[in-house]
Amino acid sequence: MENSGVVYMLKNGKVDDLKLMYNLFGRVENGHQCMCDAMKGYIRKCGEALIGSDVDNTVAYVQSLLDLKGRFDEFLKNSFCNDHIFKQAISSEFEHFLNLNPKSPEYLSLFIDDKLKKGTKGLSEQDIEKVLDQSIVLFKFLVDKDIFERYYKQHLAKRLLYNKSVSEDAEKAMISKLKVHHVTHHMPHVPFAHPLCNFPRCIHVAYVTFKSLYYYSR
Repeated sequence: MENSGVVYMLKNGKVDDLKLMYNLFGRVENGHQCMCDAMKGYIRKCGEALIGSDVDNTVAYVQSLLDLKGRFDEFLKNSFCNDHIFKQAISSEFEHFLNLNPKSPEYLSLFIDDKLKKGTKGLSEQDIEKVLDQSIVLFKFLVDKDIFERYYKQHLAKRLLYNKSVSEDAEKAMISKLKVHHVTHHMPHVPFAHPLCNFPRCIHVAYVTFKSLYYYSR
């Protein structure tokens, strides 16, 4: 269905038309699955085009991924009635193409670093909170979370040691978001049973250590 009406509507943001098609195809056997398969193919094409492009600006690159995710979240909510097969398909495709780029963990950490630095223009505390929540959406798709951890601790250290952090509350909030994600999405009944689940705690320890070093050196 590469040239189907589904792909055309997705390309052109036809939210209401897609909802009408979703309702009509619900009356046909495997109709929703057929639409979902067409959507998956289009997501993969868009995602792989982004991943395969030259990255001159890591912040703009990650923002493009977030914008793409936002587009399909809107379709999911307003066209596909939060149907679980569409939701799972969107998550599966984002996980697939995000991990095609081995630098995705580093780029995501750099994106968060940019938002948590002082002097971020045009962003209120609420804006920063929203961006950090969006970052967690991409973070959960990363396979190499240990690589993300390494870069995040490096960037965190620099923000604190050079007094570049936008606020202590924002730093703590981001660490809490990472911890909550691991507990709720990886090992909900056995918190921190998996080695990866220790990593938000490692970042928290790094935060306290770097913060102490910074103030001691002043």
